[in-house]
Amino acid sequence: MKTQSRILVVDDNTDICVNIETLLSINGYLVDTVINGEQAISFCRKNQYNIILVDICLPDIQGPELVDKIAKISLSTDFIYITGHALLNSAIEAVKRERVVSYETKPLDLEHLLFIIQQVIQRQHVEKSLVEERLLLTQRVAERTIALNKTNLDLARAVRLKDEFLASMSHELRTPLASVLGNTELLLEGIYGSLNKKQIKSLQTIEGSGQHLLSLINDVLDLSRIGAGKMELEREQVQIIELCHKSLHFIRQRSVQKKNLQVTLTLDHTKNISLNADPQRLKQILVNLLNNAVKFTPNGGSIDLEVKTNEADQVIHFIVSDTGIGIASEDMERLFQPFIQADSRLARKYEGIGLGLTLAQHLTELHGGSLSLDSTLDKGSRFTVSLPCYEIPVVKKQKPEEIMFVSLKTTDEPQQNEYDKLISGLPKETVQSNHAEFPIVLLAEDNEESLSFFSSYLEAKNYQVITARDGSEAIIRIQETPPDIILMDIQMPVVNGLEAIERIRAFKEFQTTPIIALTALALPGDCERCLALGANKYLNKPVSPKNLLKIIENLLGDCIFLKSVGKFAQT
Repeated sequence: MKTQSRILVVDDNTDICVNIETLLSINGYLVDTVINGEQAISFCRKNQYNIILVDICLPDIQGPELVDKIAKISLSTDFIYITGHALLNSAIEAVKRERVVSYETKPLDLEHLLFIIQQVIQRQHVEKSLVEERLLLTQRVAERTIALNKTNLDLARAVRLKDEFLASMSHELRTPLASVLGNTELLLEGIYGSLNKKQIKSLQTIEGSGQHLLSLINDVLDLSRIGAGKMELEREQVQIIELCHKSLHFIRQRSVQKKNLQVTLTLDHTKNISLNADPQRLKQILVNLLNNAVKFTPNGGSIDLEVKTNEADQVIHFIVSDTGIGIASEDMERLFQPFIQADSRLARKYEGIGLGLTLAQHLTELHGGSLSLDSTLDKGSRFTVSLPCYEIPVVKKQKPEEIMFVSLKTTDEPQQNEYDKLISGLPKETVQSNHAEFPIVLLAEDNEESLSFFSSYLEAKNYQVITARDGSEAIIRIQETPPDIILMDIQMPVVNGLEAIERIRAFKEFQTTPIIALTALALPGDCERCLALGANKYLNKPVSPKNLLKIIENLLGDCIFLKSVGKFAQT
């Protein structure tokens, strides 16, 4: 039901009050009339008015003063002046006041006055509706936010329960399966007596199916571990040739022979390349890709495992290619999602639950690498696993005459003189910094695998490494032990790399310390933002250790040079 609008008329002329009241009442408005300002204020304390018509000249108080007082009581009321003094300046001054909407002169044009009142009331109704809609929208947004928060909590709980369920079920399934496979092996070895050919064939079928089921269970368990962030790599120096031969041995020989597939291994020069990885997980990556190639390659096709090294970028590539059915371009993006296969029809031709590629990608990323795909429908596919590696440093035994470039305490006078020539013209502090044997590197990285990998590599190159697992810890570490250079990951918990760089640059003593920003997620604008905040370099992961070392050496060299210039300028 629509509420009637209420209007107050304030005029000491009772005839005018009666005429206005009659006109407005006929048109459906509730009207009160008073003859002075005191009565008007009293009425406003009791009632809420949409519009108040105020005579400028009242016996007890002037109209403008009355408007100011009523405006403090009634915050949403509009005012219309009515006056017998038709002065332009008075009208201008009147309408300058807040919430005064009109200035009407006597004798009043009642029809015009009614039109003005109707327009003001209509505008008030629109404003009221907008306010109500905003309040309703705010309420709905709040309710929706609460619902979304609840949904997010439910989803998080569902994911946690799913991971717990998968882990629990995997464990429960593995226990009886181990018994099945163990007993099958005993029977095949003839522990309980000799078997005929049909019995052996049946047991071999049981063993093959059991091993396949075990691999599926392991895949599900690994996926749940990765999802829960509990997958840990056990890194060691990997023998690449041995790894490739073991991986090829693990693909189903019977399937290869049955399909008459040609399998080849191609290796380039990897003698001086060191790959620090989890051999079991790396073999799992290659076996998954090889099994995929066997599965989707028709009879008489070929499969190739190729290993290439890029010495310039210090990256090793494991390439699994086949002449199989290929993958359509529209299916490539979703192919790495769990439980997804390109052929997902109910009566599909190829077995599997769609976890092999998902696991291969996740395990590759855990190693700090990347997995890429190049495929042509009906012609074949090519999967490339790219992992960071580094050249094995060759340690040479120093000759006595070479020691003078390292130690300042040589007793050989001619050598000391030669050393003095090399350092002539440079400040003493610069020489010591330039020939520091163990520069200090602060490595801020929340990924334990990357932390371990880069720490090991830098320490092998005679750097002292201080580690931090988030930005706030990095800020604490640099104050405890000032570093010569900082490697800062961008995506970190607590305080991210961008904020950490900005805070570090706020310290006067670290305003010139070189900072290299590292990130695995290159978003548009990140590079510019990092450089603007004070980073000297911005690198995308995977980072070539060799290239990173060159950048560190160059930045340290530039820093020493700038300090030298500063010293000379001061002197």
